[in-house]
Amino acid sequence: MLVSSAVLLLASAGFIAHEWVTFRGVMVRNRSTQAEIIAINTVSALLFNDPESAAETVGALRVKSDIHSAAIYTAEGRLFAKYLRSDGASVFEMPERIPAGMEGHRFESGFLFLSRPILSNEERIGTVYIQSDLQELNARLKGYALIVVGVLAVSLLTAYRVSAGLQGNISRPLLDLARIAKNVSEEKDYSVRAATGNRDEIGLLVETFNEMLSQIQTRDAALQKTQDELEQRVKERTRSLEQEVGDRKRAEVFLDSIVENIPNMIFVKEAKELRFVRFNKAGEVLLGYTREDLLGKNDHDFFPKEQADSFIAKDRQVLGAGYLVDIPEEPVQTRHRGARILHTQKIPLYDEEGQPLYLLGISEDITERKQAEEELKKLNSQLEAANKELEAFSYSVSHDLRAPLRHINGFVELLKEHAAARLDTKGQRYIEIIVNASKRMGSLIDDLLVFSRMAKSEMRIGRVPLESLIQEVIRDLQPEIQNREIAWTIGSLPDLEGDAAMLRQVWANLIGNAVKYTRTRERAEIEIGSRMEAEETVFFVRDNGVGFDPQYAGKLFGVFQRLHRAEEFEGTGIGLANVRRIIHRHGGRTWAEGELDRGAAFYFSLPNRKEG
Repeated sequence: MLVSSAVLLLASAGFIAHEWVTFRGVMVRNRSTQAEIIAINTVSALLFNDPESAAETVGALRVKSDIHSAAIYTAEGRLFAKYLRSDGASVFEMPERIPAGMEGHRFESGFLFLSRPILSNEERIGTVYIQSDLQELNARLKGYALIVVGVLAVSLLTAYRVSAGLQGNISRPLLDLARIAKNVSEEKDYSVRAATGNRDEIGLLVETFNEMLSQIQTRDAALQKTQDELEQRVKERTRSLEQEVGDRKRAEVFLDSIVENIPNMIFVKEAKELRFVRFNKAGEVLLGYTREDLLGKNDHDFFPKEQADSFIAKDRQVLGAGYLVDIPEEPVQTRHRGARILHTQKIPLYDEEGQPLYLLGISEDITERKQAEEELKKLNSQLEAANKELEAFSYSVSHDLRAPLRHINGFVELLKEHAAARLDTKGQRYIEIIVNASKRMGSLIDDLLVFSRMAKSEMRIGRVPLESLIQEVIRDLQPEIQNREIAWTIGSLPDLEGDAAMLRQVWANLIGNAVKYTRTRERAEIEIGSRMEAEETVFFVRDNGVGFDPQYAGKLFGVFQRLHRAEEFEGTGIGLANVRRIIHRHGGRTWAEGELDRGAAFYFSLPNRKEG
């Protein structure tokens, strides 16, 4: 009995001692694995200086109730992120700097302290520290002690009676139990179980041992599951970071491509000394310097002192003002193309604290545009002078033609009075031809004078009630439309801002043409209307008259342009030219649509008034 008890006691003590040593080793390996996982998962956070991400990763250890605290330190030994158990039971408050003697692992005061380096490309970039208690080990040892005490007590009470008869029944389970315990200790396979025998003390011991293995297996499975989940989270986080880095690189490549291919010069200067830190291809072409020549230098290294001082003064103004500054014209001396004129916009770029960090500039070479504008000004001046000369010539010729025309009319009338009786029918017809030609010449001169005055007369802008103006024009046409059937369709017309006399002449000409060119119709149809558009109001006069060939629509508004013979329809060909000139002076435009023998429509537009 004493031998059995001693053997059982020694076996139990050896098992407990072995389990104590083994569990400590397993605990160190498990914590090392967790530290390595944390180290892998916080590499990106350390590289990108993201303590929040590191704290979130370390905080995942809260699923392990025996871990009291953990911390991440940078390569310089500075505290980067930490985790403390919320119950305040931690005995190791993470210092701001790495304390001495914390490398590797050690058991002290009922705790395991363990550290592992954080490596990136085989270079140490930080350290992981974990503090874990030994409550699980203590609980196991207490359980084992209770089991041993119980077994010894039961053994001592019953050994005397059953030792002889049950020697074999006791030895086999104990030997089997010892064998299984050894296998478990060596193989770390907690799925095996000892065979249960009778419901005696040995059987209870076996069941207790099996229960202990079940608990160990359950905890080991839970630990493995936690480890797998943590590894999965590390993989997912790593993929996410890789995607973010890839997206950022693609965005940078895209932005660089845009900057490089923009045809305007783009440059960036650092705010302190205004040295170039970025330059695009268009800037190299414009200035004649490579970006290697420009980067790290300022304006004094390339431009004449006066120009460089002006550029730097404007840069300081932009940085001080804090908003975009537009420089419409800025001369610059280039390396190969001489002096150029730039249109430049500059804006400051700030850091997170609102301090100016960089100055961004965008410059457009407007040298050719300025030269073209100067040429255009010269051409406009020449054109204005030519127009004035032409108008003066037209007015002079029209005015000077009146005197001989009056003489012709007077002598023709005298000829009719004194010689009409002596003239035959042919001679009288000749006199009528002269009279009609003289009248047409007078109308032509009058229209020329009106056309000439349209370019020189001053406009009197006011409110024009359009509907009443059109009614007046129609009333003035009554002598021409008597005994004719005309169907008038007049839509709603807005009041206008313009010269009333000039606009009246426009409507008189358009409506008069509609009346004239529907003369061949038994029932004339004339429509007058308007439509409002976004930037302008369009007006029209539409008829069902003889129309015109649409291929000649562009000639209708020219001087002396007629599409019908004078014998068919009277006129001088100046009326529509006057319409175009008047509408052009009002800021509008004119056009026409029509078909032969199917009517015509004449349009003009006026810009809408700006409210306020």
